[in-house]
Amino acid sequence: MNKRKIFINFNSFLNTRNSIYEIEIKTDKNYEDILIKPEMKITSMIEKHFKIKADDFKNAKYFKPVWNKIRKKYPQKYYKYISFKIGEIEEVLNIYDFYITARIVYPFKEFQNFRNVKKMEEFYFEIEDKYNEWLEDNKELELKQSKNLKLKRNNSKKNKKQTDFDINIDEIFSKKGKLSGKKKYEYRPQQEKLALKIIEAVKKSENLMANAPTGIGKSLAYLINAIKYSHEKSKKVLISTFTKKLQDQIKNKDLPFIKNFLGIDIDITFLKGRKNYICKRRLKEFINSNQNKKIKEYVYNLYMNHGVSELDDYEINYAHREKLKSEICNREKCEYYSECIYWQLRKKAKNSSILVLNHRLLVVDLMLNRYKNREILIVDEAHHLESIITDELGGEIKYGQFDFLKKSSKRAGKIIRDWHKIYNNIENYEYEDIREFVDNLKLIQTNSSRKIADFISFNLSLLKKYFKHRKYYYVDKVFKNNEIFYKLYPYYIGNWIKKNIWQKFSSSVFLSGTLFMDDRIMLSLFKKIYNIDGKRFEFLSLKSPFDYENNVKYYIPKNFPQYDYQNKEKYFNAVVEFLKEYIKRTEGKLMVLFTSYEDMNYVKEEMNNFFQKNAIKLYINEYNQKKFEENLFHVIFGTYSMWEGVDIDNKYLKSLIMIKSPFSVPSDGFFVSKKKVLDEKMYYFYYLNNAVIKFRQGFGRLIRSRKDKGVFILLDNRITQKSYKKFFINSISKNINFEFLPVRDIFNMAEAFLFDKTGLFLKNYKKRKNTYKFLDYKQVYIARDGRKGIKVIHGAAGTGKTVILLHRLKFLLMNFPHINNVLFLTFTASLSRYIENIINLENLNVEEKNIDIKYFYSLCEDIYGKKKNDVKFNMYYQKVYKYIKKNENKLEKYDVIFVDEGQDLGELEYRIIFKFLKPKNSDLTIAIDDKQDIYRMNFQKFFKNREVMEYKLKRPYRNTSSIMKFANLFIRNLFMPKRDEFFYKGEKPIIKRYNRLIKLLNGIEDFIKREVRNSNYMYNDFVIVYPRKNIYEQNNIADTIAEFFKLKEINLENIASYRNKRNFLILDNNVKLSTIHSIKGFEFKIVIMLGIDDMYVTNRNKRLLYIASTRAKEKIFIPYREISGFIDYIGVSN
Repeated sequence: MNKRKIFINFNSFLNTRNSIYEIEIKTDKNYEDILIKPEMKITSMIEKHFKIKADDFKNAKYFKPVWNKIRKKYPQKYYKYISFKIGEIEEVLNIYDFYITARIVYPFKEFQNFRNVKKMEEFYFEIEDKYNEWLEDNKELELKQSKNLKLKRNNSKKNKKQTDFDINIDEIFSKKGKLSGKKKYEYRPQQEKLALKIIEAVKKSENLMANAPTGIGKSLAYLINAIKYSHEKSKKVLISTFTKKLQDQIKNKDLPFIKNFLGIDIDITFLKGRKNYICKRRLKEFINSNQNKKIKEYVYNLYMNHGVSELDDYEINYAHREKLKSEICNREKCEYYSECIYWQLRKKAKNSSILVLNHRLLVVDLMLNRYKNREILIVDEAHHLESIITDELGGEIKYGQFDFLKKSSKRAGKIIRDWHKIYNNIENYEYEDIREFVDNLKLIQTNSSRKIADFISFNLSLLKKYFKHRKYYYVDKVFKNNEIFYKLYPYYIGNWIKKNIWQKFSSSVFLSGTLFMDDRIMLSLFKKIYNIDGKRFEFLSLKSPFDYENNVKYYIPKNFPQYDYQNKEKYFNAVVEFLKEYIKRTEGKLMVLFTSYEDMNYVKEEMNNFFQKNAIKLYINEYNQKKFEENLFHVIFGTYSMWEGVDIDNKYLKSLIMIKSPFSVPSDGFFVSKKKVLDEKMYYFYYLNNAVIKFRQGFGRLIRSRKDKGVFILLDNRITQKSYKKFFINSISKNINFEFLPVRDIFNMAEAFLFDKTGLFLKNYKKRKNTYKFLDYKQVYIARDGRKGIKVIHGAAGTGKTVILLHRLKFLLMNFPHINNVLFLTFTASLSRYIENIINLENLNVEEKNIDIKYFYSLCEDIYGKKKNDVKFNMYYQKVYKYIKKNENKLEKYDVIFVDEGQDLGELEYRIIFKFLKPKNSDLTIAIDDKQDIYRMNFQKFFKNREVMEYKLKRPYRNTSSIMKFANLFIRNLFMPKRDEFFYKGEKPIIKRYNRLIKLLNGIEDFIKREVRNSNYMYNDFVIVYPRKNIYEQNNIADTIAEFFKLKEINLENIASYRNKRNFLILDNNVKLSTIHSIKGFEFKIVIMLGIDDMYVTNRNKRLLYIASTRAKEKIFIPYREISGFIDYIGVSN
């Protein structure tokens, strides 16, 4: 029993578009018994439209009884098949009306491949007769319900064009047009304007030159116009793109969308250069070679069974690709010519209504006069066309120019020797001097194979250019790879453009994000190069739809070495250090653009260890968005191939750094050749224009949609001193400007812009001068430590313990999907509320992510169900622990637990915490400041016999050096930062005496109002702290202060009160009031320390004042009444 497949048309209630569906054929006894069965693919769209479920359809009576009977009579076995690409089926079988562009599978015949599609066609029509015979022989199967599965020969004929279908561009692209109802489509006025301008240009037989920036949807605008004119007016359209990637994007993304939207058949062909396709002859050689067996099977299966003919679709290395692509084509003389996909596509391209190719193929084909019957030319990424035309009209003369003749002619030896003699003195020869050599070449040409003859013909034209028409070319003597060769650049390409484009096509549309600079001089330059007379040309410059002013931050470093070609190493060492710090701060998601391989490789080598140590994936001149999900922390290094045509989702690309301004080498022959036709001023602007276009294209990688947001940094600060700076800036937008900042400020500003959801850091940044919320190298390492287990972070106040916990929380949630329950635990209620405020400001949805934020007592009360009442805390926690042990199976277990201010919890408390942790794959991270251990809890005992990862932080970031020196009075031997750009000296604490309490309170009021008035502080920047409630002979100092502030109409909130501990907001613009105990873990810009003169000098109280003083980020104010207590201790005199 053999089982085979084909695809063919049949009638069914689902086949509303005459689509091709898969048919299964079972045969026995030389094809005597044949069954045809459709394979229905029920998509979600079909389910919704027909109100039918895929599972129900598979089990429906329509098929099931029939197939059950068939299986009994004909047991299933494996089948063999051969596949052909859709283009081949179109060409021979004339089947054009399919909708699903899946592979098309046809059967083997007696286990032998069809020699060509025509042979396959013969077998195709045999199926109908076999099927009818089979129906007659299998009446008992009762296939009446399958009567619609009848093959029809007329289904293989091409459908007539739907010439009555009207494509109204205005109705499609307008604000309430047909496209506006499409999912994920966004109306863009620039797109509508461009589409209408293209109509106008084609109607008037004019040429449109348009700057169409990224994001306006230019592909849809020109594609739908192309389809309109090819469909309605029967005009043949030629579309040229710069890269094969863009061809593939049109084919695989844009075209399916348009087909679905318009609901019509589109006669379109995509053509690439011959070397992009597998050569059947070389495939046979490859299969018969001693290559790796698995690779041979992979290639053979993909080509023969799946019809994959483009080399880019094969996941094989460069060496294998070279062995499979066409080297020299014998054309009609090749035994595989009729099966060659390239020549079949060439044949199809002649008659196709729309042909899509790339710029190089366009120029070569225009030189061969191949597009006589094409009327409309559309060129996308047209700014590249000039260089490609220049390249193709020029050429290269080399010492080994005729080495290809060695094995093809007996006279080759003499020809090669004569050429070497000419080449060694080439600059002194004219065309007449080499006439004999040329004649000998022509003689060999007449007796050579076609492929050799073509090569000779090509080289003869090069000899003529160099020796006969040298005055029209700039000849650049190039030394590369230990070889000298001569490269030809035509001085002027305008005449060629006029003859082959402006005069050949009735209408042309040139599009690019940066086709010409919107400037009078630059526009004049563009017209001269392209030989534009202005009569049939319109210039259109569209604005970008993106908000570049608000969605991007632009920076140039101030304290950074200038690029110097003579001392590149110094510059690139600075680049390496900049990139390391920037990547640590911003978590990667960065593209770095270089202007040379040499520079990129140097930086790469210097940073390899950094990337490995930090588990950051580096991509070189490539990217893979699917793999970005696996490697969340990644960096892309790219040279010019990555400066354009790269489209990366904003969630994977947040920053773009340009290492150098993209100026080309002035001695490059391409630019020198322009000096012949441009005066000095015009040449300067031509050279500048080239750099500006590259700059704009490079920047365009960062922002790809309206919602995208990012940071753009140009490290080359020479631009700030140049007059041409405005051209670079205006190429992005006239409304933006680069900030010229110190390196550290760039790090802080960029990190704040990307991560600080509140925007508070960026507001008045220069006033703040601190690095809160940012991680240094060691902090990053701790936050991103992916190992599970117990982690204890030791650090003094302001070293970033809480910041690390928050970053670690985000890191774990982003990278480990299995984490469902998180507990963030603090010792005090006020600190738990503070943490909740920060998490909300950081845009982490507490409910969605199942993040519980509690203080320790509330955790115990919730599970135990009873309050502490008059029982001491230790006794209460013992009861809780006993209850938990008995009811452990009822506990809600957590994947991750964070503990802040962990020094305030003892062994018993940690035993309770441990009960809430899942036994496997869980994580416990604890932040501890030993110097704040005012309760003397024995927390170390719990961890004594457990495996613990410990980290020690030494460098404080919160406080100014003046505040740190003051805190050092209470806790000796604190780490003191060195004076560098990381830290700011700040003001010394203000200590002022008032004789009476009322005067002291008035002094506090005056201080607060003065700072708000003069330094732009907000009320929520202040906190007043006191050691206990009965200072200064008051029953409750908090009540006294509250009454005073109420009279003065200053909003005050006591966050030490039980009610406010749970409800206060960080940004409510209230002055905060608290005991020192309750303020642990907090930070404020200004701390007012009250009552330190009413405190005994004890070690416990020293720790309290250390806590109070280190809450301050910028200033401390200490009002007092008497020279006693700690006022006396710190040595304050009258």
